[in-house]
Amino acid sequence: MNAILKVIDRFRWLFEKAGIEYEIMRKILEVKFKIDSRRVPTLYQFAKKPKKEGNYFFKSLWLYILFGLIATPFAAMGGNYIYQMTILFSFIFFILFTAMLADYSSVLLDIRDRVILHTKPIKEKTISAAKTVHVSVYMFFITIAFAAIPLIVGTLVHGPGFAVIFVIELILVNFLTVFITALIYLAVLRFFDGEKLKDFINYVQIAVTIGMTVGYQIVVRSFEIVNFHVALTVKWWHYLLPPFWYAAPYEWFLNGRGNRDYVILTILGLVVPLVALFLYTKSMRIFERSLQKLAFEGGKSRKTIRLGLKNAYNLICFTKEERMFFRFAGRMMKKERNFKLRVYPALGFSLIFPFVFLFNDIRVTDGKGLGGGWLTIYACLLMIPSVVLMLNFSGKYKGAWVFKTAPLNDFSSIFKGTLKAFLVKLFLPIYLLLSLIYLWLFGMSVFLNLVAIFITAVIYTLISFKVTNEGLPFSKPMEEAKEGGIKLFLLILGIGIFVAAHYKVSQFSYGTAVYTLLLAILAVWLWRKFMNVPREKIF
Repeated sequence: MNAILKVIDRFRWLFEKAGIEYEIMRKILEVKFKIDSRRVPTLYQFAKKPKKEGNYFFKSLWLYILFGLIATPFAAMGGNYIYQMTILFSFIFFILFTAMLADYSSVLLDIRDRVILHTKPIKEKTISAAKTVHVSVYMFFITIAFAAIPLIVGTLVHGPGFAVIFVIELILVNFLTVFITALIYLAVLRFFDGEKLKDFINYVQIAVTIGMTVGYQIVVRSFEIVNFHVALTVKWWHYLLPPFWYAAPYEWFLNGRGNRDYVILTILGLVVPLVALFLYTKSMRIFERSLQKLAFEGGKSRKTIRLGLKNAYNLICFTKEERMFFRFAGRMMKKERNFKLRVYPALGFSLIFPFVFLFNDIRVTDGKGLGGGWLTIYACLLMIPSVVLMLNFSGKYKGAWVFKTAPLNDFSSIFKGTLKAFLVKLFLPIYLLLSLIYLWLFGMSVFLNLVAIFITAVIYTLISFKVTNEGLPFSKPMEEAKEGGIKLFLLILGIGIFVAAHYKVSQFSYGTAVYTLLLAILAVWLWRKFMNVPREKIF
């Protein structure tokens, strides 16, 4: 990282002009870079553990290079820049915002160094600038890793003008990603405090993740194919989608289409990141002071309505031990922030993906939809393997010793309570909401099919548990949550077997009823078989 610091040294005059204590900022960065060499990026969590120690971040960049290779054809296509570059920049935005939310939001919101830095005569602006530069350096490397191959190929195909525009826009996109995220967090910090603030930050991250997915779908569907030619009619809402901002300059400068729409889109791509940079620079001090709200439990926590819950738990959990671990796992899923940061975006995807698949299904089948369209609700099951895998890990894994000291007659109650908590607390609310929407869309005739799909979800959860179980729940550090990439991939592919079987039986009279009964029998059998975990595997 010394080379990076030397590059930053060349911009010393710029920091000092902004009133930042450069030498102090540089020292802070030097320490943070050393600490970072031990941190495992989220995108690297399913890669094989390296034999030698080193900087995990640089070892994870090959994944971004692979994603960039997949996106390269859009840079090498013909001269329809508004289409191909909009898709390419949609990829870039998705990658950068995902990395920003999953790995580097914690850097912007870090309050662990307050005890050291805020007791010294250091300007708050300097501390905030160090955080911003810290994040920007890593975002720069991610951007280069992803965009290097598209840049080279695009330059060879379209000439040096393509490279000049692309490099400038990559800088602007990084500005937009980092500073818009920081300004969103600043707004949240100003209006919330204590536990509400911490929870709302998680919800913002989920909302941005969902928004990126929905936005990508909107971008792709903005184009019309007429006689095998992709065409775009610019509407007012295109001005709200950043990928269009960064595709417009190619049409303007390389294709000579300097009409009003492309000029406005180009100006937005330049002005908005610079305005975000200006606003963030002016609000650095406020941002740093607002972070102190994360250090205390502010505000009154809302009491949960418990009327009738005890009886409901008795129906779900058959023993006292199960109910105990059901409540414990439920609290962990609700309070464990590292768990929520990694799992909750997947829950958001499970709400959106069924409708994405439904829309695509209807388009492909000319409005009819495969199986009437209701089969697309299976998409919400795709998140089950990754969430069940994450039940093994926690940021507070050292507390797992309580499992071993608990006076239990049946140790399988630990797993029974945990899986039931996942199904009831996380999966069931999403599935009920989707089911209500699908009943409204397709009528009560699909009710039994929805019941069958829920039982399938239970079976799928048990299979995922059998494949990914690594011992006691929440007993391993989050940094070790990197095994099982192939397992998850195969589990996700396996959902297609259930979809195909369900579609086939639905073609016969009483087929769905018989299929539902068989699924229920299979679920009971698997529950009894898989929950009998040998003691030697637990401890």
